[in-house]
Amino acid sequence: MTPETAHIEAISELVQFADTTGLDLVAIQDHAYNHTFLDTWTLIAFLAAKTRQIHFMPDVADLPLRPPPMLAKAVATLDRLTDGRAELAIGAGAFWDAIAGMGGPRRAPAEAVAATAEALQILRDAFAGTGRVVSRGHHYPVPGYHAGPPPAHDIRLWVGAVKPRMLQLIGRHAGGWVSPLSIYTPPDEVPRSHAIIDAAASAAGRNPSEIRRLYNVVGSIGPRRGGQGLNGPVELWIETLTEWASSRYACSRRGSFRGCSKKSMRCAPPPPAPSKSEASRSQETGLARVGGFVYLLVAGFDGFSELYVRSSNRVIGDGKATTLIVAGREA
Repeated sequence: MTPETAHIEAISELVQFADTTGLDLVAIQDHAYNHTFLDTWTLIAFLAAKTRQIHFMPDVADLPLRPPPMLAKAVATLDRLTDGRAELAIGAGAFWDAIAGMGGPRRAPAEAVAATAEALQILRDAFAGTGRVVSRGHHYPVPGYHAGPPPAHDIRLWVGAVKPRMLQLIGRHAGGWVSPLSIYTPPDEVPRSHAIIDAAASAAGRNPSEIRRLYNVVGSIGPRRGGQGLNGPVELWIETLTEWASSRYACSRRGSFRGCSKKSMRCAPPPPAPSKSEASRSQETGLARVGGFVYLLVAGFDGFSELYVRSSNRVIGDGKATTLIVAGREA
């Protein structure tokens, strides 16, 4: 979700609708230097007060402008105030001129990776709430403070990334990967990123399946076709997402996803697209039209190997699932 100031009423209406349908998560972009955007964390607190069960996450929190100790304090506080509905995804930063314009640091790629590694450790120690948090890192030195109160539930640390070094960091130390927008990381590039994360996790003695994956899809639902992102009618979205979520795009070098062969790297054919009756039903109950936006609620399971269009409007997970929530302005 984009925190446009001009759309605050539509955003509020949409989030409250999502809360009543049982949707799991609202993720909001964090670009404080954009003069038309509201502050993401303040907006999350505002929306959390209007809802009962849905969780909130910055997509992703801009670390250069949000020091880890204060970010941990804000997340833990909101998590306690909302009975465990705050989540956290962080990013190393990207728009360096804008970040520097607000007084933030300008970092080279290697520095950004090192800073994110330091931040992950600080956040993990702060959320534990078991004693003093100390960091002797170059980017986020923390002489020492007593962290607390701890969050109401175990906070999974997600990281947004696209380049190999950051993906490797996720495999070693993070709890989840937030993929960039689909216009920057198309579906056929996702398996490569999975493989990098999985290899780094295995090398660090971790189970790769413990690292969850989230894919951001952008576009418009309506008569317009072509242009940036996925644009077209509901049927096109259902067919395209089904294809993306099929084993055809879920192969890894480990052959860990359903339908893949370790030797040949060939994949089984994608599952059939929903029938006309299923597509019709999804149009009736799988869409939410609020404030000029159309939301198609879907969920992918087992590393993108299956896709379900939920007629109940509820996106669910099994602890290892990749959840896919797609939205676009109605044309």
